Amino acid sequence: MFIVGIEALTFVAVIDIEDFIATIAVGLLKMDLEDDNIVNQITNDPFLYILCYEKNNEKEDDAISIEDWSATEQDYESKVYEGYDGEDLYPCYDPTMDWKLTKPILGMKFESPGQLKDSLIDYGVSNGYPLVFPINNHNKLLWASKVTGEDSFQIKSLNDNHTCSRKFCLGSLVTYTWIAKRLFKQIIQNPEVSLRGMQEEIKQKYACKVSIGQCGRAKEKVLDEFEGGLKEHYARLSDYQAEILETNPGSSVKMVVNTMDNGDVYFSSYYICFKGIKDGWINGCRKVICLDGCFLKNSGQLLSAVGRDANNHIFPLAWAVVSVENKENWKWFLDLLRDDIEMEGGLGLTLMSDQHKGIIEAVKDVFPHAEHRQCTRHIYANFKKKFRGVQFMNLFWGAANSTTKQQFNEKMEELKAINKNAYTHLMERDPVSWSRAFFEVGRACDAFENGMSESFNSRIRVARRKPIITMLEEIRTFVMHRNFLMVKKAESEEHDVCPRIRKKLEDNKKKQRHWK
Repeated sequence: MFIVGIEALTFVAVIDIEDFIATIAVGLLKMDLEDDNIVNQITNDPFLYILCYEKNNEKEDDAISIEDWSATEQDYESKVYEGYDGEDLYPCYDPTMDWKLTKPILGMKFESPGQLKDSLIDYGVSNGYPLVFPINNHNKLLWASKVTGEDSFQIKSLNDNHTCSRKFCLGSLVTYTWIAKRLFKQIIQNPEVSLRGMQEEIKQKYACKVSIGQCGRAKEKVLDEFEGGLKEHYARLSDYQAEILETNPGSSVKMVVNTMDNGDVYFSSYYICFKGIKDGWINGCRKVICLDGCFLKNSGQLLSAVGRDANNHIFPLAWAVVSVENKENWKWFLDLLRDDIEMEGGLGLTLMSDQHKGIIEAVKDVFPHAEHRQCTRHIYANFKKKFRGVQFMNLFWGAANSTTKQQFNEKMEELKAINKNAYTHLMERDPVSWSRAFFEVGRACDAFENGMSESFNSRIRVARRKPIITMLEEIRTFVMHRNFLMVKKAESEEHDVCPRIRKKLEDNKKKQRHWK
């Protein structure tokens, strides 16, 4: 067992829980410490603000007092004396010591009660002692107090005779804070580490069991400390905006906040479109834009506009963080996008999205002359919920892939003969938006799936879990790095026609051999 006391304010760690009796007798505590700062530090720490009762009621004679301790004793770990001041009679705790060697020693000095607390936790974990810290009791197995004239704490009495066996479930001793401290480097080096992996590492390395929930909170704590808290990130968004505009003149960065009646300011939305990106889209990309929204881990949603370059690769164009995906936010996003890409009214522009009502209505208002296609996979996913079977699937995709209105009507008539409800369901979804038979000529794109947006969302999957500025920076660096690689690749090409387009032309040449 292990009891700790600090001056008149003492605390105890009972190592063998089975020997602990929860008989509580709380009295008034008197504090007689010289340093007010130390007093406040102790009273604010529930770990230190504790005393307890020991079931075995061992004689206090078993505890060695500081007066009985002799500096000539040789039973101290040699590691303890590293950095030990020869003029001081007592050893000082070395925080760089291997945590497994941590052991309370009579007379040992610590910088603060918090450092003593951390060392006791390491001691309990390394030996499998399930420390608990109950309430007041006069039987102190370890007692420590402030050293007069020094800013240090010292163990004044100690009884560290242990009769309990090693435990693997250490209860409240091993907290998510302790896990975060031990796995800090691993989490920073690999933010994608799984919670199961963290749990297994704690089990193998520290011989104790922790829950998945503890690992999750520990990982969140580490990433928050490393990347900054959410409030801090939102408070720095104006600075981030100014930095972008200073380093990328001509870029668009818009932030909207809501001011409450009490004067509190709340974040609403944040839009980014870099000058180099919009110039690249205007001068070198197809007039096709895919629109989509995805959820963020902390709060809000990310709206994105992804273009299609000359080689049919994705070309991220603009993105925005909003509180919710609705018509109002989509209209705000598209208004800014329209000004950036200089497409007033959307004449000659092709937009592609899912069936979200907010997008559909916003596109009608902002780009009334644009061709708006809906993702065929989303339409089929809803169709399949009501009409299952291979025959329904083949007829749907046959109608979607039809290149003429006559071919489309033939497929739909076949579907109508099988099930009128299925026919009605698809006709109500406006075939003009999902069948190739109705796509306008000269659009330089026959795609009817929103794969570009899905690809972009998947690529920034990890970034979407992070605080807002970290996320926006990772998106920026991803787009910047990708565009740089695409430029280098284009410069190495000897042909004026892009590789994917050349391949498509060659395939069509082979097919036309059989035409009459």
